[in-house]
Amino acid sequence: MFNMSKAAAQGAATDRGNVLEMTPFLNSGHFPELAELDAYWHAKRRADRGTAGLPARADIDPRGIVGALANSFILERLEEGMFRLRLAGHALNDLMGMEVRGMPPTALFSNRHQGELNTLCEAVCTQPALLQAEVSATRGPGKPALEGRLALWPLLDDQGYTTRLLGGISYRGSVGAAPRSLQLVSHRLRMLETASILPPPLPAPYKTNTATSADPTPEGFAEGPLPFGHATTRDASKRPSHLRLVSETKPKT
Repeated sequence: MFNMSKAAAQGAATDRGNVLEMTPFLNSGHFPELAELDAYWHAKRRADRGTAGLPARADIDPRGIVGALANSFILERLEEGMFRLRLAGHALNDLMGMEVRGMPPTALFSNRHQGELNTLCEAVCTQPALLQAEVSATRGPGKPALEGRLALWPLLDDQGYTTRLLGGISYRGSVGAAPRSLQLVSHRLRMLETASILPPPLPAPYKTNTATSADPTPEGFAEGPLPFGHATTRDASKRPSHLRLVSETKPKT
């Protein structure tokens, strides 16, 4: 059984029209953290939204997913096929042996699975869809067997675009020596009966600097700085040709 807040349970009970049936894939009982996240995401769907009630990033309250907080994360779609972790629980940090916030999610996966992961993340945003995937970690000295499950749910950003993802990962086994590289064993995409709303592509000059700061808090997002090429620069002719050392000497008494 998974823990679910009273408000979330009431929301799910009163909004059956927008709630998809929980699949055995998530409700098997082996990964209760993912079942909690799934129930919470469905409970946050609202019929008064034009995007078929998709929850917004601002709707996700850490207090509503206390039982799954360590296994949850938020992804941001920077542009087509490019994602980064805005927030991450310690279950992801343990896999890498370091803080993963600000990294691309592909950093958790071996090289030959990184392209497939980006494609699946893109599908969750653009279809939109729900992703459920079986994962395992590569083995080696000090790195025992590790198997788990990954799930992604689409979210709206502050402008109403489907550029945010609620994610969850749960695994069984000992992490052992970090970092551990994950691989995709199998996956399942479940299309939602709604159209995605994506922002227009970034102009070419902006694509050189898409990284922005990670979430300082679980609420809102920090805006990224403009690319360096767009900063106002001073006229080179007005710059000093050399540096001068200015020292202050006290008058003799």
